[in-house]
Amino acid sequence: MKLANNKILITGGATGIGLGLTERFIRENNTVIICGRRESALKEAAEKFPSVITKTCDLSIEAERIELYNWISKNHSDLNVLVNNAGIQNWMNVSDSDFYQKANDEIITNVVAPILCAIF
Repeated sequence: MKLANNKILITGGATGIGLGLTERFIRENNTVIICGRRESALKEAAEKFPSVITKTCDLSIEAERIELYNWISKNHSDLNVLVNNAGIQNWMNVSDSDFYQKANDEIITNVVAPILCAIF
């Protein structure tokens, strides 16, 4: 992959490893779009990197994945790199009353969402 002059979407790009990737890709003269669940984290990232484009999106919610897809298609059809970085890990036990919901949330966010985002 050429490291410069791309338009890159980084899911979970506002904190941690995603923010590190955001910084690196901006330094290499790329247009970077980041999405994440927490608007406050996205705002902090945008303050640190004014050129970044942000989009609030919870990939565990089907309607928000569809909305992200439609937004990218309409506003950023020249997107050519996707970095699936978003993910969650819940502390749980099979005896927990909410085990099924927590496990389902992990599967949707960590497995289903990246597969569907790759369709971009």
